[in-house]
Amino acid sequence: MYRTMRTTRRKFPLIKFFIVSGLVTICALMASAAYFYYTYKPFALEIQQVRQARPVNFNMGIDVSQTIASDVLADFKEASIQQLKTLIGAQKISYTISVFGMPGCESARFAEVVATQAPEDAVTFAWKVEERIRGVVIAHGSQNEEDQIPLTTPLNRFLQEILDANPGERIIILSDLVDDNSDCGPTDPFPEQALINFGVHQKGQIIFYYPTPVLFGSFNTPRSKQNLLQKQTNFIQRVQALSDAGKARAFFYHVPDNPAQRKKFFRAQLQKAIPKTDFQIIWERVSRLAETYTHGFRG
Repeated sequence: MYRTMRTTRRKFPLIKFFIVSGLVTICALMASAAYFYYTYKPFALEIQQVRQARPVNFNMGIDVSQTIASDVLADFKEASIQQLKTLIGAQKISYTISVFGMPGCESARFAEVVATQAPEDAVTFAWKVEERIRGVVIAHGSQNEEDQIPLTTPLNRFLQEILDANPGERIIILSDLVDDNSDCGPTDPFPEQALINFGVHQKGQIIFYYPTPVLFGSFNTPRSKQNLLQKQTNFIQRVQALSDAGKARAFFYHVPDNPAQRKKFFRAQLQKAIPKTDFQIIWERVSRLAETYTHGFRG
């Protein structure tokens, strides 16, 4: 009995230690969260979004320029189809899918692929959504040198138009984030005002998935690759600065280069970006909150 009492006495201090440590940790997290709520606008905004109604309008933009690897596009299409299938029958939900970077200039550079309410059955989904998504391919110019059509990446113009047309909605972009309009005249300016105007509607958000750019043939040089990566970084920094200032609600996720990781990445990310179940909706909001907290903590 004496040994039992001694063992019990030893256990109590350990239990108390863990309880006190847990309480201290919880208090520290609460204090930190309160601090960020009043000092870091993006975190305060995410707190406010926790109780928002579930999103019902989704807008997807797909970059089909040649700096997007074909296998990246294929994995994104497959993950999109699988997630959109879960919305079959949810007729209060609508979504639009567009591509940009098509051959040509001005309006020819964009194409709307899907614009629909969630189909009510699998047969309708197959021809109205799935078939059209599978038809999206990387843009290629004419092989005839006398009939060359410009190939560009009109990211800035596309964002300008989609942001202006869809205030307060959820916008999902697959792109290398490099604007290139050199073959069609002056480069379109960075859409700062469009991002700010879109950010006024606080329930809206922009989600960017950006793969590592690819280059081919004589363009595939270390200098060209570094130039593209720098442009990508510059775009992210400019948008992130607006987000940190509470002027835009934007999130960036780098697409893994490893094919196996990439498939899992797109499946997981699109479940959050286009949530259907209550669990997916809760997980999406908790994740956004945690990501914003982590970003603010790291500075």
